[in-house]
Amino acid sequence: MNGTSASKICRVCTGEYPPITYKNYEFLSQFLTERGMIKSRKLTGLCSKHYRQLAKNIKRARHLGLLPFTTISAKIRPQELKALFESSSATKRKQEQSADEHLGSAETESEQ
Repeated sequence: MNGTSASKICRVCTGEYPPITYKNYEFLSQFLTERGMIKSRKLTGLCSKHYRQLAKNIKRARHLGLLPFTTISAKIRPQELKALFESSSATKRKQEQSADEHLGSAETESEQ
């Protein structure tokens, strides 16, 4: 053995992984721990150049709202996060509509 192994080769350099960009947040989410922290370079198996790119793009995606800064307990995948936001926004809209209806009925009672 000459000190190198197949597992030590960066997968981005070999072309096994797609280019690292903040737009591909589903790909970036696999490099986050369950609590939302960026995994170490040893765990990811990336070279230093691509690890720096990874960290930079994860931070960029976080600031743009594509990735969460932290998660409560379990790792939330972007699809699950999107479904969660959609369901909560739908619930919020229903509450606003019922509040508007309630205010509308109160106004008609006061007019009489």
